Amino acid sequence: MARLRSFVAVEISPPLWPSISMAQTRLRERGWQDVKWVAPENLHITLKFLGDVDTHRLTRLGELLQASLADLPTFHVELGTIGAFPNLRQPRVLWVGVDQGQRQLRELAAEVQKVWYRLGNSSPDKPFH
Repeated sequence: MARLRSFVAVEISPPLWPSISMAQTRLRERGWQDVKWVAPENLHITLKFLGDVDTHRLTRLGELLQASLADLPTFHVELGTIGAFPNLRQPRVLWVGVDQGQRQLRELAAEVQKVWYRLGNSSPDKPFH
């Protein structure tokens, strides 16, 4: 059976892409040329990293998530501080914090985790943040 490296995420809204692109340009100009930059339209907020998952299980997860999340209210997310792993001097992964909408994202991630667990998967090894 086919397997895909997968995650559940919230997409970044297209109106934010130009601002993100501008921030990436500024960071490159400040010496972060060696970072592998991702196109703004591919950026996202990861709610749950799944790993390699068979396609049948992904289809089922999508169905369950659609049913489980359908009635959740929409909410606004405001992006904040930029950081990096392992650190800002040697960035391998850049991240952007969330100033507004943190609680709603945590609740959304918790619901995703519940559905994932109902499919027979293990509980998370680290909390969502």
